[in-house]
Amino acid sequence: FYSSTGVELAQLENFATGMQLTIKPEPGVDYSTQFIGSRGGQPAQVLATVEGTEPGYHFAGDELYLRAKVTSSQPKENSSRPPETEAAWIQPVGGPGSCR
Repeated sequence: FYSSTGVELAQLENFATGMQLTIKPEPGVDYSTQFIGSRGGQPAQVLATVEGTEPGYHFAGDELYLRAKVTSSQPKENSSRPPETEAAWIQPVGGPGSCR
């Protein structure tokens, strides 16, 4: 499940080893994905940033959870706070550290 203000995902896969996304690209638009999670009881942080339309993240082994935020270079229509761009937020999934 994901929520979006314009970015479309063609595929979202969660594996025991990590997460893989495929973004449905729009011509002339760039995409950046932040993989956000918590390691070993620490506060949430950006664990990796990946550019492009097929970002993925492989667990290091101590993540309690992982979620992703995809941002695009496409300006958001009807934005109340310019210069916002289109984005998508992927629901958190449990990481390998949550099973300890």
